[in-house]
Amino acid sequence: MTYGSGKPSWSRGGDIEDGNSGLNRRNNASGNGGGGSYQRGEGAGSNYQPPQVKGTYAEQQTHVVEDTLRTHVQAETTANTVLATLHAQRQQLQNANDDTWAMRTNVASAQRELKELQYKA
Repeated sequence: MTYGSGKPSWSRGGDIEDGNSGLNRRNNASGNGGGGSYQRGEGAGSNYQPPQVKGTYAEQQTHVVEDTLRTHVQAETTANTVLATLHAQRQQLQNANDDTWAMRTNVASAQRELKELQYKA
């Protein structure tokens, strides 16, 4: 719908089921159904490599399964690394919390002692 036209795009002709209304199309700059697909390896951090399937059907299936297992191992390794990092960060936060409470206790004690000294003086 263009701004100020008063009509939504579906009412200007074009059948939704035919795909002519524009409602089911994805917005992309290239206009060829692309945009930043991880499968095409676009983008700075992309490292997706589609499996190379050549040879007989059994060889193709073997390569696909090997690629799947390799991807699984990489994903699990990444997950374990993230989990270890999160655990370390949790320990750091708990230590900081403990230190903060110890500091608050020390400050409260110091305030109490200062009030006692003022009272004696």
